[in-house]
This record gives sequence, structure tokens and C-alpha cells, in this order.
Amino acid sequence: MINDDQLQICLYHPHQNQSHRYTRQIIRINNKTTCREVLIHYIPEPNTARLVETCLGFEREIPPGDCLFDVITRNQAIEEFKIVVRRVHGTLTVLCSY
Repeated sequence: MINDDQLQICLYHPHQNQSHRYTRQIIRINNKTTCREVLIHYIPEPNTARLVETCLGFEREIPPGDCLFDVITRNQAIEEFKIVVRRVHGTLTVLCSY
């Protein structure tokens, strides 16, 4: 859901003992929410994580100060677009538009 200044997105956290199962968490961001803020407030151990946008086989790390709202609205029409949280040892969480 998108309106002029707020976006509702869904975080999918994998279960530790069941890699094919996810817990869903709905969060709201506004048009000023940075990637750093999302990492700090919603991702365990945010200092070891990075947000990465993936689309059509390409990946780009999103700088911590970038506005997440802008990244999502810029790419929302692309069905394959996702934002993932990368760690040294693999992917932890997937963020999707909701």
C-alpha cells in the first residue's frame, strides 16, 4: 500500500530450524525513512547487515543514508524487484512491498 507519504512493507524472517518457512512482519516507513533506520529498528545485529536491491539478476547495495521509500517507489512496477538483507554468511531477511 502506498500513499503520498507512507508505505507499508512486509519483512519475511526465515525460521532458524526450517529454511523453507518464514515469519511475516508488517512495518510502515515514510518518505524520510533511511535504510539505516530500517536496519536499526527491525533487523537483529544491524551492524553486520546491509540492504541490497535485487532486480532482473542485478544487485546493488543501498547506501545506509538512502531513503528506502524512494528506492521502493522507483522500482515498484518491476515484478522481480526485492530488497534483501545480506550478511557475511548469507541472506537473512527479505523485504517486499505489501
